[in-house]
Amino acid sequence: MVYGKDIEAIEFKPYQPRPIKTLKLVKDNEIDYSFKYADRENINLLYERRGNYDDILIVKNNLVTDTSYCNIIFFDGNKWLTPEFPLLKGTKRQQPLDGGKISVAKIIVESLRSFHEFMLINAMLDFDENRSLSIHGIERYD
Repeated sequence: MVYGKDIEAIEFKPYQPRPIKTLKLVKDNEIDYSFKYADRENINLLYERRGNYDDILIVKNNLVTDTSYCNIIFFDGNKWLTPEFPLLKGTKRQQPLDGGKISVAKIIVESLRSFHEFMLINAMLDFDENRSLSIHGIERYD
């Protein structure tokens, strides 16, 4: 649905989840995506920098935020954590937060090495531990 003051268009498209196993860290300290916008030009420009990786993991002011289409959560061996300051506070991120399955944490780039797994969630991808991926799929700054 595209809307401003009024509804401008309603469109239905089949959802085809992309297989994502690897993420490239990309920095953008100015990006703002606090609402779901039809204009994704800034995110698309960052996505073009992914190289041989499947997707990007956006870093703003040294804080891990989101991928190009998903919120991200990390497993440290005991608990699942999601970035305190995502670009977009998605509904599928909020559901496991409300249910106590995940917690919020300030996740800086350097702390990525302390996690074992990650998972991508969005409106079409629920929290499901069977979908977790190895943290080694994320490019690291050492």
